[in-house]
Amino acid sequence: MAHRFLPGDRPWRELSVAVLGGTFTGAPAAAFDALGRATIAVVGADGRLAVARRAAPGSAEFGPWTVTG
Repeated sequence: MAHRFLPGDRPWRELSVAVLGGTFTGAPAAAFDALGRATIAVVGADGRLAVARRAAPGSAEFGPWTVTG
């Protein structure tokens, strides 16, 4: 999945969904958490919620997916 959160983010970055089975259902949701970190949430093909967030506010890279359920 390619993403950019802020207008100045260059280039587009790739967040792999391979660990989620290579796909997800529906559209991803994006938000900022209480610490100002960009966060992406998706529902995996297995129906479980997966969340990835940036390591720190302003960081260009996301950490690994955290899968619940």
